Amino acid sequence: MVGPGGSAPGFVSLTQKFIGHSFSATAVVGGQVQLSFSNTALMQPLINDGKLRALGVTSATRLKDLPDLPAIAESAPGYAVTSFFGIVAPARTPPAIVERLNKALNDGMAAGEMRESILNLKWALAPSTSQEFSSFIAAEQQKWRMIAEQANIRID
Repeated sequence: MVGPGGSAPGFVSLTQKFIGHSFSATAVVGGQVQLSFSNTALMQPLINDGKLRALGVTSATRLKDLPDLPAIAESAPGYAVTSFFGIVAPARTPPAIVERLNKALNDGMAAGEMRESILNLKWALAPSTSQEFSSFIAAEQQKWRMIAEQANIRID
């Protein structure tokens, strides 16, 4: 699979950095660039108005709000690139406090204003334990480390 700045037979990708999603959307709509990887919630109005043509989503599966839009993984099995938000605490935070914070966050995602705010942003809710989140972060770090090594990217 080709990522930003990569290439494959018949396809070359150059990276153009923008300071925000609205700037990248403007560049695609205006024809200055041919495609953009961007936030679905911000782009959906332009997609719905026919100003942008969505090609696929980078999540492992299709999105509930865009069920006709394929996941890239349907053509490139194993492809999944998503962003995430999480809450972290200093490493020496007592486990009882970590668990109390985790419970409060999970309760907030289960119902109420916090849940509605997250869903209005078109974000997926993923309540978990602190151990599950730590494992997820470790897996993401390993995945991106391997990708960087394969692409010969060094971090100084």
